[in-house]
Parts: sequence; structure tokens; C-alpha cells
Amino acid sequence: MRRRPLEPIEIVCPTCGLIAELWRPRGARRPKLCACPAPERVAPATRRRTCISCSTVLNRYNTGLECGACRRARTGGEGGGLL
Repeated sequence: MRRRPLEPIEIVCPTCGLIAELWRPRGARRPKLCACPAPERVAPATRRRTCISCSTVLNRYNTGLECGACRRARTGGEGGGLL
């Protein structure tokens, strides 16, 4: 039986800053090299974000609570133009 080819992987701990480069078989699990707890995972949103003034679904580019049209209407049309 042939062994899986080795590939270099870099392991970085976001908590303590440990950096290690190891040669592991392709597809192998990454080993835990420090005693730090695993970082917490944030659950994905269960419902879509919508504008507070209308029913427009906001995407990742709409950082505020309103869509662009509602924000421009509220501020009187100033700013936000591309010209």
C-alpha cells in the first residue's frame, strides 16, 4: 500500500501565537501543539438582515441598518454619490 505524499503545513495558534511548520500526509488532521483552548465558533445568522425602513435584504456590503436608498432619502440626498 502506498503512503500518502507529505506536504508542509503551517500551524498557528491565534491565542498564544505559536507557529509551527510540519510535514504531514495530505489530508491528515492537524495536531494540537499547545494547551490553549480551541477558539469559539460563532453560529451563522439564522435570518437575513433587512432594512429598518423597508423590506430590502441587506448584504455584507451594507454595514448599516438601512439600505442605500432609504439612507439617502433620510439624509436629504447628500453624500453617497459616485460622481
